[in-house]
Amino acid sequence: MDKCLIGLGLIRGVYDTNIYFYNKLVIVLLYVDDIILFNMDSSSSTAFDFIAESLLLSFKMKDLGPVRKFLGFEVSNVVENGLKLSKASFNDRNGVSINQDTYLRTILTRYKVTPGRPILTPADPWNKIDCATCIDNALSDSDKTTYQSIIGTDRRSIGGYAFFLGKSLISWKAKRQTVVALSSLEAELMSCSEASREAIWLCNLLIEITNNGNFSEAERLRASGKVTINCDNQGALATILRGTANLTNRTKHINIRFFHARDMQEKGLACFKYIPTTDNVADVLTKALGGSRHDEMVRMLGMRDLSN
Repeated sequence: MDKCLIGLGLIRGVYDTNIYFYNKLVIVLLYVDDIILFNMDSSSSTAFDFIAESLLLSFKMKDLGPVRKFLGFEVSNVVENGLKLSKASFNDRNGVSINQDTYLRTILTRYKVTPGRPILTPADPWNKIDCATCIDNALSDSDKTTYQSIIGTDRRSIGGYAFFLGKSLISWKAKRQTVVALSSLEAELMSCSEASREAIWLCNLLIEITNNGNFSEAERLRASGKVTINCDNQGALATILRGTANLTNRTKHINIRFFHARDMQEKGLACFKYIPTTDNVADVLTKALGGSRHDEMVRMLGMRDLSN
């Protein structure tokens, strides 16, 4: 496939090698045997048709038309000749929305969870489990394994981030951290480090896409410096902004690789700013929230109820 696309005149991406560019007219997204073609020329589909027809002649494949499903995601609001990207609000019918409804139902089926009465939040933040209420002894070994595969089994913190391009959510992550944090400052610092790496990659990828895979190092650095990363922990933010001047007994033991955020701040590749916890949308990815708070964060992420 790679040789075929290169032979057709496409340029392979540097920051995501699954992306190919064709004269600023067509973008090809390839993952194993799934392919999406994006027509970037609103006035003509000539280049788009050329790439599509060439692939159909070179490989045994089907043209499924406008994308509806891709890698577990379901896509809606799609028009002919690729996706119609829009800067309009999420509810604008000219935009694009994605969901994982089928995937989530598969997970529910796997763990034998049947649909019941809906609740306002997936986890009750005020619910406390103690020895008197624990049902661990009532579970069989197989049940314990299944239960642990769902919730995890250690005391490592969960870090998360959410990146927006304009008002559109384009990247998000929630993952248990690799080491046990000794304080909330340390946990937040590790999350900021992870977010800074994602921010730089997103910038590079965006520039590559908008420049058809061709851009200079100077352009990369200029664009990367425009990224703002918000953090709601004052201690972690002070460590990033002040560097060694803020080195204390609480931070001197932290692995140097988690100071990547500070390095990016000093080089001007990222700008870290304080944001109140009430405005931090990544909160919903890392902790249990009350019903009203959870609903507010979901709306701020740009999500909506598929049933409406």
